[in-house]
Amino acid sequence: MNCFDAHSDIWADVTIRRMRGETNVFHNHHFENIKRGGVEGNVIKLMTKQNQLGTAI
Repeated sequence: MNCFDAHSDIWADVTIRRMRGETNVFHNHHFENIKRGGVEGNVIKLMTKQNQLGTAI
């Protein structure tokens, strides 16, 4: 069975930690739990202001 995560809490956490200067946030805090849980994909929604397109990622 395929398992997908469709929440944004992980990516919100990654963003907050990155803004505080932390690196490798996903790997250090989330990757092993996702792997153990059998999650095979993630559905996320990216939003930005129109004038920030191209600079958000």
